[in-house]
Amino acid sequence: MALISFLLIGCQSIGPGRIPPDHYHYNESLGKTANEQMVLNLVRLRHMEVPVFLTIGSVVTGYSLNRSIGVSLGAAFSPGFDFTTGDASPSFSFAENPTITYTPLAGRDFTERMLKPLPLAGIFALGQSGWPIDLLLIMGLQSINEHENLSFVSGPTVEEPDDLDEVHAHLKGYARFREVIALMLELLQAGALEFEHNVDGGESSTVLHFKPDPAPQLRPLVAKFRNELDLDPTINNFQITTLRTQRKPDQIVIKLRSLVAIMSYLSLGVQVSQADVEKGVVIGQDTAQDEDAGPESLPVPLLIRTSPEPPGSAFVAIQYRDDWYYIDETDIRSKRTLAILNTLFSVQGADSGDGKAPVLTLPASR
Repeated sequence: MALISFLLIGCQSIGPGRIPPDHYHYNESLGKTANEQMVLNLVRLRHMEVPVFLTIGSVVTGYSLNRSIGVSLGAAFSPGFDFTTGDASPSFSFAENPTITYTPLAGRDFTERMLKPLPLAGIFALGQSGWPIDLLLIMGLQSINEHENLSFVSGPTVEEPDDLDEVHAHLKGYARFREVIALMLELLQAGALEFEHNVDGGESSTVLHFKPDPAPQLRPLVAKFRNELDLDPTINNFQITTLRTQRKPDQIVIKLRSLVAIMSYLSLGVQVSQADVEKGVVIGQDTAQDEDAGPESLPVPLLIRTSPEPPGSAFVAIQYRDDWYYIDETDIRSKRTLAILNTLFSVQGADSGDGKAPVLTLPASR
């Protein structure tokens, strides 16, 4: 009976049974790796190194299941021909042989994905999908008309401003930029503004529409928004452009950051060890995650902490040089910012034609 049971079990396919655990574990590993890779590159940028990305092209896993039974019998030739000995020895072996393909992001793919400005339509599409549009705009927008969003923190080699007056000037401009963004979001939510994205013959365009007759309580906000952007009050439809020179009366200039620029800005939220600052390995920078921080600090919606020892409670942690860098598992704002950054990385990959998902092939042999 034991022999028959073994043979029956051996005839069953192992493929269906492997789908639930493999699907979960590969999914978990891909998500964990994406977070770790992004944090590592933010730390690299903070130390003025070039970010390096490896994309997973395919995951191919093969299974082998080997079964065998050894049977030995002994008999004594006596009247009645009775068996005196008998033995059955089953053997069972299982092996998994995964093959994972990595592709470095380089050359044209790197240029298209990392250096190309984000699409405005993609930013608002993410906002309509539930992502916080205020954070998306603060991270992704470089400027709107004459209002700059901390332009000096968008390069890969961010340095401290020369003096405190320069810091005050940048923070004052940043405050006005945030005020314009807040006005725009309020008017969008109230239905007084609307963005329209059109694609015609491969060419895309975006138009900002003002509602001709807004509600009375919204008219002061509309007037203030128009005044901040120096818009003609008689025009309700404005074409979005990226060219600031010779801007036409019916145009609004909106420039978006590239992924490298966004990452350079967010890398200011990386805490560095005082030992590395004293050695001259990295430039110290006073940053803050509080939106109401003083003018001596740059507000960054991300905090990557550092520790000489492996952190005890980390959402994601990586080791770089002699220290550990991590996002605390209770830091909701930083976790949300990292999720948005990874999403923008995927959106930009799809927009550049490099957003193919990994191919997962799991053959299971009997």
